[in-house]
Amino acid sequence: MVQLILTEPQLVRLKAAVATGSAESAALEAGKRFGGEVFSPEPIAVKCTLAIATRLLSVANRFCPEVVPKIRAAIEPEIRQQLHQEFTQLLRDELDKAAAATLAVSSEQTKHWVEDYSQALEAKRTEDSQAFYDALKAAVNRLESQRLADFVSLKRDVARHPRSSY
Repeated sequence: MVQLILTEPQLVRLKAAVATGSAESAALEAGKRFGGEVFSPEPIAVKCTLAIATRLLSVANRFCPEVVPKIRAAIEPEIRQQLHQEFTQLLRDELDKAAAATLAVSSEQTKHWVEDYSQALEAKRTEDSQAFYDALKAAVNRLESQRLADFVSLKRDVARHPRSSY
């Protein structure tokens, strides 16, 4: 809400400049006098929305220019607050978009890293399995060669020493 502080003559000129029955006229009619014992002439406080105050400013520009600075001074904090809120919301929205985009890129990058790691791990596992298989095959071959050598040696020993009576 915007609060305009007007003198009686300023209020009368503004009332005369707005359409009877309009929201602007109703806001001006609802103005409250205050400070009669302190101020002379007694000021009048008119509370209205920013939209009505903006329309009153337009009317004042044409019909009562002496009221323009008062209306502008009353509107300015409201406009600044509204702009601040809009800017804050815009900033939050942009930060949310940036965070979502960053998360999406990070997620995609992590997915690629996991895929690369999985492929490297599978390749290493395959390589390790092949190395283990090759080592096991070599060990079995050595054992088989040793068994064959032992068998041949035993056969020679038996051939050299025919059956002895025990």
